[in-house]
Amino acid sequence: MPAHQRHIAGQAFSKPDRCVKEVTGEWGEFNVNDSSCAPKWTNVTKGRCSDSGRRIFTAKLNIDNLADVGVTFAKACTETGATFHGPSGEIAFKRPHRCTAPDAGEFEVFDSTCSPANDSNVAAPVRSFIKSTAHVELSRRRRAV
Repeated sequence: MPAHQRHIAGQAFSKPDRCVKEVTGEWGEFNVNDSSCAPKWTNVTKGRCSDSGRRIFTAKLNIDNLADVGVTFAKACTETGATFHGPSGEIAFKRPHRCTAPDAGEFEVFDSTCSPANDSNVAAPVRSFIKSTAHVELSRRRRAV
């Protein structure tokens, strides 16, 4: 090992990534890979049922340090997975179903208490429709020959 090599968090560095000199002193700064800097989903909240029969969970992406690591919200949102405790246990996602600016994502989870029709308490917008869960059977009339 070279005499000047330093180890920080298990990573070897032969020199700092940059040197800083100010009135109060001079020091080296190192870019250290640290998982605590990686984007993470936090503040997970259980939301309404979607009209596809799934429960919507909303989470906030910790974006405090995104600029420091050179990542935009859109990129971090589409590349950050999450694991939530759903109605049937732990559910892992590679990314959210939707990214909602400025800092949230929506994850849809199967939930047997949600019906595939519009199950929300919000009235449907004017000139829209609500999916029906009614099953209609059509029978062919037979012609007497």
